Amino acid sequence: MDFAQVWNFALELLAPLWASLAAFDYYHYWKELVGDARLIGLLNLMVLVYVITVERRRAAQQDVAASYNDLDTIYQRLLEQRVNRPWLKDATLFSSATGISQPEASASYRAHAYAVWTFLETIKDRLDCEKRDAIRKKNQRVWQPIIRSEGGHYLDDLWYFCTVDKCFNDDFIQFVRAGGFVGVFDKGSADEIATARFASEAAQRLKWGGPPTVAAAA
Repeated sequence: MDFAQVWNFALELLAPLWASLAAFDYYHYWKELVGDARLIGLLNLMVLVYVITVERRRAAQQDVAASYNDLDTIYQRLLEQRVNRPWLKDATLFSSATGISQPEASASYRAHAYAVWTFLETIKDRLDCEKRDAIRKKNQRVWQPIIRSEGGHYLDDLWYFCTVDKCFNDDFIQFVRAGGFVGVFDKGSADEIATARFASEAAQRLKWGGPPTVAAAA
């Protein structure tokens, strides 16, 4: 348990006491009892510290929510791109009836695949920087299914980006080959089994040295 966790635990234990202290009319009580202005000032300072502490915690919680809301926004935009262009996720769905050429469609597909992997790397980087264990693990459970789903569709493209374009670092590649955020679900659960399956597939398809598959070469 680090200092921040100890501090937050102590605040939670003392919160009822501070609330009682803040609600009590100390000024008139102590003025009539001892008439000591310095003691009254000290008590007022204690109440002020409590209020500041509460506001800081509330602001921190709002910052956390905002920092993860932008990930939702980015992902929503990626999904919106596929509404009228389903071939951005499955290149085999492309048809000349879409009104664009095959080269243009291939370029759009590759650009979209790159955006997806950049987004997934952003998720990893964001959660790696999260120092609060509870928040990090909660968001890992939220985003791991997305990493499996989206990453599973574009594994061959990641091969291409890494071997040809050199776009992603080895740390991220190892993260994908391991299956993403492992160990965040209960053993034997459907999510844990799906993560293991994704890890196996990623390890096989992200082997360097061979030619890209048809999907990556499209």
